[in-house]
Amino acid sequence: FVRKRRAAITIQAHMRGMWARDLAEALRKKRAEEEAERRRKRRLEEERLSKARAEKSMEESYKAAQMELLTLAKMAEHKSQKAVSKTGQVDLDQMFEFLADQPKPLGPDEQKFLKSITADLEVMFQEAQVASEPVRKVSRPAPQPPAQTGNGITRTQQQRLSRTQRRQR
Repeated sequence: FVRKRRAAITIQAHMRGMWARDLAEALRKKRAEEEAERRRKRRLEEERLSKARAEKSMEESYKAAQMELLTLAKMAEHKSQKAVSKTGQVDLDQMFEFLADQPKPLGPDEQKFLKSITADLEVMFQEAQVASEPVRKVSRPAPQPPAQTGNGITRTQQQRLSRTQRRQR
C-alpha cells in the first residue's frame, strides 16, 4: 500500500509539474501577444499622429501660399490701377517703371569681394578640370604567371625539389 501511495504521489507531482509548465508557457505566450498588440497599437497611433501633423503643416503652408497670392494679387491690382490713366488707356511707362530703375554702383569693397570670389571660382574650376581628365595608362605588358610543368608545379618549385633530391643522395 505504501509503495502504491508513493507511486501515486510521484505521478501526481509529475503531473502538477507538467501542468505548471504548460500554464507558464501559455501565460508567456499570452503576455507576448499582449505586448505585440500594445506595440502595434502604439505604432498605429504614432503613424496617425504623424499623418495629422503632416496634414496640418500642409494646410498651414497652403494657407500661407493663399495669403501670399492674395497679397500679390492686391499689389498687381494696385499697380494696374496706377497704370491706367483717367482716359481709360494703359500708361506703359508707369506700368514698366520698375525696369528703368538703375542699380546703384558697387563700392570698392564690394568690387574687391566680387573679384576674390571670381578668382576662387576660376581656381576651383581649373582644379575640377584637371581632376576630371582621364588617367593615362602606362603601356607596359602585364606580368605573366609562372610557367607550370606538366605535373602542376611551377619550374621554380621543380628546381627546388630537384636540388633537395640531389642533396639527399
